Amino acid sequence: MRGRVVSAVLGGGVSLLLVAALVVFALSSPVSGDSMNPGLRSGDRVLALDDTPERLDVVTLRPPGGSATVVRRVIGVPGDQVRITGSDILVRPGGGEWLAVARGPGDPGVCCAPDGRGGTDGAVEVPPGRYFVLGDNLTVSTDSRTYGFVPEADVTGVVWRRVWPVPRFDAVRVPALSAVPVTGP
Repeated sequence: MRGRVVSAVLGGGVSLLLVAALVVFALSSPVSGDSMNPGLRSGDRVLALDDTPERLDVVTLRPPGGSATVVRRVIGVPGDQVRITGSDILVRPGGGEWLAVARGPGDPGVCCAPDGRGGTDGAVEVPPGRYFVLGDNLTVSTDSRTYGFVPEADVTGVVWRRVWPVPRFDAVRVPALSAVPVTGP
């Protein structure tokens, strides 16, 4: 009798674990490509929650003109000013002081044109209902420097955890923000 109870409990526990793993896998988003290296790698899966993105959050989104979901980092939220100088990624929250975002590998180039795209050296304000996003691997990422500001409706979630591979189950790293002596772009 005791053996049957133990067997039933173990069998139920294994079944519950398998169902939970399938649900998490089905609800998670894949990371494809090298845009988020080194923090997230191609083949990783992330679980995103329905939440309002904040500065430096990693989000899942549908890029303008695209159908596949991608993973990028929010640099600027509505009302922020953003500027990329080639060596620094700068954000000015709501007219406050300029802050430098610790950046990943690669050269970010210069930015930003009035629509948020790169190629023009200047500061731009993130309009209401839009976000400025970058990949952590600046050399290979297709992001706001290419397609401009991302509409709020195209942000599908805020990444909560990497859920695959299991040995790397953890929160996604958030880069540091530090004040920089910038009087104005």
